[in-house]
Amino acid sequence: MPKRTYALADGGPERLELVWKFNWKDLVVKLDGQQIGGPFSKADLERQVLVTLPDNSMLGVMLERSLHQVDLHVNLNGKPLPGSASHPQTQLQGAYASIFFVAGVNIILGAGALAFGWQVLTEIGGGVGSLIYGGVFLALGLFVMMQRSRVALGIALALFAVDSALIMFNAFTGPGNPGFHGVIMRVLIIAFMFRGFAAIGELERADVQARGV
Repeated sequence: MPKRTYALADGGPERLELVWKFNWKDLVVKLDGQQIGGPFSKADLERQVLVTLPDNSMLGVMLERSLHQVDLHVNLNGKPLPGSASHPQTQLQGAYASIFFVAGVNIILGAGALAFGWQVLTEIGGGVGSLIYGGVFLALGLFVMMQRSRVALGIALALFAVDSALIMFNAFTGPGNPGFHGVIMRVLIIAFMFRGFAAIGELERADVQARGV
């Protein structure tokens, strides 16, 4: 059965476990291996379920749809748990993972076209240009991951948005139409990058609070 484990605090042990059946049925909440809530139905999760922990803190579990995905948002006393879909660190990881994905695809296309001379890779944009493009995104992704750089994130978002717009324009004005899945993929990547800005802001505010400034 699918399951997720969470720490109740940053850097703490993963004491909380959520286990469910196919299609989010019969979700059970466990703490330190002991069941403390559930089973809950999918309908219950869509409305949010609340479970009181032994220390009287309140755990909230909600099934939310965002970016064409359905995922669990888990909070403790209203604050997202580490690893939860709504936690800013998780959203920042989604942002730089998207940048690395763009980098990887372009580096593979570029290296493959140059190393093997495959015509099919050249026709879809492989070559020196895609290799350089991928290298730029690799560097930007590292800055976002390691420095939480808004500038690097903004450059990556702008470059990819312009590139996507040009591809869409050429596809609609030229022969053929862009693939539906390709369009959805680009929209999702842009959305994941965009969410990174809010995540960086929340993480910076948390750092300031932790320092007591």
